[in-house]
Amino acid sequence: MRAAAIAVSAERTRCVVFDGERGTLWVPGESTAESTAAGLAGFIFRTGLSVCLPHLDGDARFDRDLDNPEGDASDRFLGVPVCAGGKVVAVLAAMRSAHELPFEPLDVAALEALAAHASPYAAAWLDDSRDAGGPFRLRALRAAEHTSGSASEPLQLESVWMRRATWLFFASLFTLLIAFVVLKGWLG
Repeated sequence: MRAAAIAVSAERTRCVVFDGERGTLWVPGESTAESTAAGLAGFIFRTGLSVCLPHLDGDARFDRDLDNPEGDASDRFLGVPVCAGGKVVAVLAAMRSAHELPFEPLDVAALEALAAHASPYAAAWLDDSRDAGGPFRLRALRAAEHTSGSASEPLQLESVWMRRATWLFFASLFTLLIAFVVLKGWLG
């Protein structure tokens, strides 16, 4: 959320997430859930369109509880969809007070770019949220299913090799030191 505030010089930002099991929109850290038909966040979620408004109070879709609970109805609003797997999974919104400059097309592009960068993380979160084990559990289980020697897995170093490498390093260092002493005595 901090990245969104910095990208568009916003006073406040919100990330409204879609809960597929309940079919509702919610904001992490808040206990209430809203219908996908509620507010500007619901409109962005349903249509996949970005919304940039000079003032929230002039728009009939505005829902204070979902869109801007900490601000005024006269605030400026910018909201963009976060997509994963071809579906909108969240809405990223930024607000400025009415005495600040309105959001410009450059701000819209910056917030859309940020949402695009966040989409792979949203997709991973969605894949993992289907499993009650928490984030990244599904990916870990998939990795455990792969057999040893798979082309996609990195090279595994055995501990025996690592012990030998340590001895090889010290033997090389000792040989180099002996060569230096002999060379110095021969030239000296």
